[in-house]
Amino acid sequence: MTLFHLPIWDLDGTLQLNDLPQPDWENPNARHPTTLEPVTGEMLLYWSHNYPNPEIQPGDLENITHILTGRPEIRRRRTLSELRRFGIREARLIMYPTLYSWSIRQAVDWKAEQLLKLGATHYIDNDQAFNQQLRQKLHGTVCCLTVAEYHDLLDAGVL
Repeated sequence: MTLFHLPIWDLDGTLQLNDLPQPDWENPNARHPTTLEPVTGEMLLYWSHNYPNPEIQPGDLENITHILTGRPEIRRRRTLSELRRFGIREARLIMYPTLYSWSIRQAVDWKAEQLLKLGATHYIDNDQAFNQQLRQKLHGTVCCLTVAEYHDLLDAGVL
């Protein structure tokens, strides 16, 4: 059993899900809503479809201390409100400092930097392709897992 572990959780697609299509992050011409723009009915509809991931167990919610998200800092109030609605009240929320204007490579670089700065031992993100890129960037210093893989380690008594 590990004496110290600091799991840091991803938000979108991991802690919470949304059935509507995600923005195309790799397309620089795609329109990505920001909170600087007037809120449209389309944006409210998208945000209203966020719901907790059914894979998350009640014990997970009680033990989440850190959430690392690529959402921009300007969406902090709305994000904290969503987290409270899902039962997460005490977690430290680390958000991307600027608006959506980045590539997947920039997201990997930023999240890797944050994970190292925080001293993370585990990063839980259900995006396996993203996790693979993070593993390569972090050279094994942080264990990148899906929710199911994390639960397997907990059940095996490894964590």
